[in-house]
Amino acid sequence: MKKIIAFVILLTIAKMNCFSQQSDSLKSISKTDYLRKGKIQKTAAWVLLGGGIVMAVIGVSEFEPLLATAGVLAAAGSIPFFIASGKNKKKARSMSTGFKMENAPSIQRASLVNRSYPAVSIKLSL
Repeated sequence: MKKIIAFVILLTIAKMNCFSQQSDSLKSISKTDYLRKGKIQKTAAWVLLGGGIVMAVIGVSEFEPLLATAGVLAAAGSIPFFIASGKNKKKARSMSTGFKMENAPSIQRASLVNRSYPAVSIKLSL
């Protein structure tokens, strides 16, 4: 009996290891990935919001409380998608590179003036 229990436990542990996911820590998410994910989430949010409003209006006008309730819940379900879309857009914006104008103080005709010069900025949030 002890051998059977030990074999079943060993088989269960071996099976759990076989079906686990491989994690690829070398793959990094780029700015375009965040932008694409945010766009898909925003589209899903608008579809849920529009469909929910239509369902709620039809449900109210036809006196179908179940359809109206489902519409309100679908419209409310769009809120997390809007929030997630905004977060992904913010992450993509934080990874941006770009040109911007910087100011540096310089002396010109015996006075201190701020002079603008072009600079390249790279911003990564950790």
